[in-house]
Order: sequence, then structure tokens, then C-alpha cells
Amino acid sequence: MFPKRSAVAACAAFICCTMGPRILHAASAQQFYIPIVNATFSPACSSVSGLQVTLNGQYHFVVHTSKNHDGTFTTKIQSNATGTATDNNGGKYVFNYVNHEQDLSSTPADVPPILGIYSDRFQLVSKGGDPNVKVQYQIAFMIDGSGTFTPISVMVFKGDPNCDPI
Repeated sequence: MFPKRSAVAACAAFICCTMGPRILHAASAQQFYIPIVNATFSPACSSVSGLQVTLNGQYHFVVHTSKNHDGTFTTKIQSNATGTATDNNGGKYVFNYVNHEQDLSSTPADVPPILGIYSDRFQLVSKGGDPNVKVQYQIAFMIDGSGTFTPISVMVFKGDPNCDPI
């Protein structure tokens, strides 16, 4: 039910930006970009059945970590992605993606397990008469000491879960 690419992006962002060595005395933010190259929908996506849609664009991540009064830390990760897509019939699209993650359980040393909430929205908009796609969900998750991402509960889900290619 949870798109594998989203899980990989979430784990990479958390591991790279919250579990690595750092000295943190106040709020800090990091930004980075990741290209999206030839991403495709799962064959199980009902909204683009019979079409091979390929996406190209760019992720923009902002990771903000702040120290709480009790010595714990809060990490928030905001990612946005935009780009264009084409299908095997020549159809043209634009897409946007917004993801927000909030770590709910960091210790000063970021000792796992890390608990958090993950909100995800993906939209593919046709520039013609081809189908539009919308997927939205919010889940609670855990990342254990080995970096394994485990969804705990799904709080909101709209659209076909197989139709979130990012």
C-alpha cells in the first residue's frame, strides 16, 4: 500500500539528515535537490491503465531540526517535486508532489526507534484529454536502528495507492 520510492526517499532523508553525526545547538536547516529521472507508475495503477507514463523533474528537500526545551529534538522534512511527464501515446502532463514528515520522538543523540507522521500528496495533470491522477495519504511510521521503515497506521488515504510513482 505504501509506495516503495516514497519509503526509500523518507528513509534516505531521515538517515542522511537526522542520524548522521552533527553538533546542534539551535535550529538548523539543510536543503538539497534530487533529480527525478524516468520514474514510472506501477503496472497496478488503475488510473493510467494501458498507458506507460514517464516522469522527469526534481525533488527539493528542506530538513529543519530544532532543539526543544526538554533537550529532545524535532525534525521536520518538507519535500516538493515538480516536473513533466509523457505517455506512450504522446500525451503530455505536468506533476506536483508534496511531502511533509515530522519526527515525533528524537532524543538528543537521535537514538532509534524514530516515530513520526508522514503526509504525501501526488497529482498528475493532463495537458489534454488523458486521465488526471490524484493520490493523498497520511501515515504514522517508525524507523528502527537498522534504518528499516515500518508504517504503523494509515490515517488518511485518497486515490489508488498504486498511483504514487514518487
